[in-house]
Amino acid sequence: MSVKKTSLKNYEGMVLLRPDVEDSIKQVQMDKLRTLVAQDEGSSFEVTERGLQNNMYNIKGYPDAYQVQLDISCMPATIKEMERVMANPDIGEEEVFLRSTFFRLHR
Repeated sequence: MSVKKTSLKNYEGMVLLRPDVEDSIKQVQMDKLRTLVAQDEGSSFEVTERGLQNNMYNIKGYPDAYQVQLDISCMPATIKEMERVMANPDIGEEEVFLRSTFFRLHR
């Protein structure tokens, strides 16, 4: 019986955050994602802030969103967990993430 070994994969993601959220809250949310990657033995987590951008259409009532690009090396299950965390804010926290998408890079 062979065991399939999963290795780290490279991903690029775009995360849209509400434009009216304070910078300190944005940083806390990015740190949560960074911690998830580190806990699951991810090897890199690079953040490129694209800033406030106009959306092509309103997303959850917002015409603009704060865009953050993520370049990550992690296990595939980590991406699923990140998506779950972004979709379900902690109790007592307001929703910060409007939308996210991740693509696996074949390098």
